[in-house]
Amino acid sequence: GSSMDAGGAVALTSAGDMQLGTVQSMAATGTALTIQSGGAITGNGAAVNLQARQGGATSLQATNDIGSATSPLVVDVTSLTGQSKTGSAWLHALGDISIPDFETPDGNLTIAADNALNANMLTAGGTGTLSSGAAMTLGTVTSAGDLLATAGTDLTATTLSSGGDATLTAT
Repeated sequence: GSSMDAGGAVALTSAGDMQLGTVQSMAATGTALTIQSGGAITGNGAAVNLQARQGGATSLQATNDIGSATSPLVVDVTSLTGQSKTGSAWLHALGDISIPDFETPDGNLTIAADNALNANMLTAGGTGTLSSGAAMTLGTVTSAGDLLATAGTDLTATTLSSGGDATLTAT
């Protein structure tokens, strides 16, 4: 697999599909990683696709899918925002993750966090599937289809809206 390591911010832009190996930024402030694709964003099977744990934020923007159901995009980042304009998104977060805003207005949104998941605004045009290995704190979550949220410990939510069934589980 390929990798890119930077002491500062990284910005990758493609008019078409983008396949990522490992992209790492050590930026402590601002936006550490900016990934923009006019097509889909996928991983190449690397253990980590995006890594930014020094304090800088990560931004994902794609016209089509981000990750896939069988191969989610693997992120090890502190903060993540993003949008799949016409597709779905499948994300696997390796550590605690904060998501100020992520939307898939025309597709499904799946986020699996190994540790804590803290999300302020999530929007799915289809099914929303959220899981965490530790506490889950949700602000506003809107799903046009079913909504499934499973937390490893506590689950706290402010506003949840589902066009289908809503299942909330805290273990």
